[in-house]
Amino acid sequence: MANSPNPKLSRLLDAAAEQMRAGQMNRAEDSARKALKLAPDNRSALLTLAVICLQDGRQDYAASLLRKLLARTPQDVEALYNLGVALLGAGKAAEAAQAFTQALTLRPELMQARFNLAVACQQMGQLDEAEAHLRSLTAVPQARKQLGALLLLRQDFAGAEALLAEFPQDPEALNNRGLSLRGLEREDEALALFQKAVALAPDFAEAAANLTNTLLALRLWSQAVDILTPLPQPEAKFGLARALMMMRRPAEAVTVLEALPEDEAALLAKAEALLLAGRCSEAEVCSRRATALAPQSAAAWAGLSGALLSLAEPDAAIAALDKALTLAPDDVGLWSNLAMSACYHPGLSLEQLAEINRRVGHAIAPETPPRPPKRQGGGALRIGYISADLCRHSVASFLLPMVEKHDRAAVHLTFYCDVGRPDAVTAQFQALADRWHDSGPWQDDRLEQQIRADEIDVLVDLGGHTGNNRQAVFAARPAPLQMSWLGYGATTGLEAMDGLLADGHLIPEDGREWFAERIWRLPCTHSFTPPIETPPPGPPPSARGKPITFGSFNNGPKLGRPTIALWARVLAAVPESRLLLKTGQLADIAFRDKLLAQFVAQGIAADRIEMRSHTDGIAEHLGLYDAMDVALDTTPYGGATTSAEALWMGVPVVSLCGERLVSRYGRSMLSAVGLGHLAVADEDAFVATAKALAEDTAELTRLRASLRQTMAASPLCDAEALARGLERRLRQEWDALP
Repeated sequence: MANSPNPKLSRLLDAAAEQMRAGQMNRAEDSARKALKLAPDNRSALLTLAVICLQDGRQDYAASLLRKLLARTPQDVEALYNLGVALLGAGKAAEAAQAFTQALTLRPELMQARFNLAVACQQMGQLDEAEAHLRSLTAVPQARKQLGALLLLRQDFAGAEALLAEFPQDPEALNNRGLSLRGLEREDEALALFQKAVALAPDFAEAAANLTNTLLALRLWSQAVDILTPLPQPEAKFGLARALMMMRRPAEAVTVLEALPEDEAALLAKAEALLLAGRCSEAEVCSRRATALAPQSAAAWAGLSGALLSLAEPDAAIAALDKALTLAPDDVGLWSNLAMSACYHPGLSLEQLAEINRRVGHAIAPETPPRPPKRQGGGALRIGYISADLCRHSVASFLLPMVEKHDRAAVHLTFYCDVGRPDAVTAQFQALADRWHDSGPWQDDRLEQQIRADEIDVLVDLGGHTGNNRQAVFAARPAPLQMSWLGYGATTGLEAMDGLLADGHLIPEDGREWFAERIWRLPCTHSFTPPIETPPPGPPPSARGKPITFGSFNNGPKLGRPTIALWARVLAAVPESRLLLKTGQLADIAFRDKLLAQFVAQGIAADRIEMRSHTDGIAEHLGLYDAMDVALDTTPYGGATTSAEALWMGVPVVSLCGERLVSRYGRSMLSAVGLGHLAVADEDAFVATAKALAEDTAELTRLRASLRQTMAASPLCDAEALARGLERRLRQEWDALP
């Protein structure tokens, strides 16, 4: 630059160069512009200003300067190279590749041009060409690092990991190596690398996101809280909130999310946390804000649907889901939500429910795949259980006692555990397993492949269309026989589901036509074991001189208008009686007020209704049954675990037996313990039966003292009979396969 014939121009260019070396870019640009004003076509002035603009991120202006220079000297290698850099930075990979190729034609040894050509090829998806260029530069550390990133993109995880291991202090390389290790299923090692990357570069958003995702995938909830709390990135805050929710600390999750900008994602996450905290009305408000911000978001409408269902508004919940499905018709999770929500809707006939479930099944599996071949070789029947509820959950309270009684010579047990937060009950299931998979982090296709590899004979679905289900796996038919049982009270709608286990009370003979599955019958299909912490039953309130107290501890979505109207009739028929309600959603003041208003509208004074939302532990929860004389079931979705717990605590349950399966849990359980007369066919009989019980204090006292022993000796607690019956039925179905 100093060789310019113009002394002033030379001084300006020399000054610009010195100022660039000193990092004084504004002053350097000022000097370069003055030089260019003196000599508008001067190569050094054009090139210097272009390089300054490149460093400042003004790629388009830099490219215009370089094109001006190349118009005069088209074989200027330095200009061609910098033009390629400008175009690559502007996202114009194809044009950049042309510039780098021209530069390399003129100067093949220009390694940086070849490196950037590889980057451009990678951006264009020309991965073979990119890899070839990078492999020609393996003596260059930067090229080896880029090759590692490329191999990661090509899912050559082992190759990528080996190359990236050379850069133990480079945050980008650490991040990519962590991703490679995740691809190799070496999650713990990946976690350490993401932590190191974030420690070296606290503002590295991608590494923070990968750190968050890995912590959540490993279900290290407590560690996630410790690691993510100080990180500023929104991704880390979302992960922190998720970990807090999984640790049953939703109020803290709400606080974390409230600090984020109010966009769709933050609102929906906050709504989820509010639901877990029992603050359903606030969750509805958040979800409605999300739909206003993102009216074309299926997730926003699905979030609103969940909030409305928790508030016992199934009609509005289904309407919101219909909106979500118009936006995302291929989302199988939304279809499952529709099937689940329909179970709560009181106005749907069996025909309408069957049609909804037919649509759901067809959406999940438009075509039914062929049945896989039957395993040869005989031996124990290989049963695979899939569930997200192998923990302290109502499903486990019915499943575990039966699993404990399985004949291990007759069956080989594999569990696919999707539990998000394993606990002591999870450990009990794992101890009973012949083979155990923590499948929660797996995608459906990975789980399907594992089931096929395990050569499962009978695959048992314990979730149906409840949350975190695997209906898409069952739709792929990875096992010769597939059965639905226990966790869901309706047809799955899947033609690939061979059977649904039920007794004659749950599904009478004239009800089988509404199911996609064949009904596999046993005398009793529930086996209840109470928690260890169960207290002994005390005398009923009426025997202690207190008013007759009816009650229900059923979940909030079941407390719809038909249920409230029916219970109000019972309270009216027994004038001095009271009603005790307990469920998590009653922490929501607006929900409580809405329910109380419905009772008042039916002529029932609000002070006759007692509402509770929380007890400290299962023992206190069950002990609260001592404050209840008679349990009232919900309609149309009746209680299952709640009814079993009430009976175990000596409290009789009055149940309205409807047509759909979820309306018949009460009939099945009451019949099993010799109280079938308490499951009635119409509302008048429901009121009359509840009134008769309330007026018979002696019978209430007798039941309180004897019902636990009666139940313990009944089919409802005969786990061994259920295990033998299930094994025989599954063997019968297996032997019938060609």
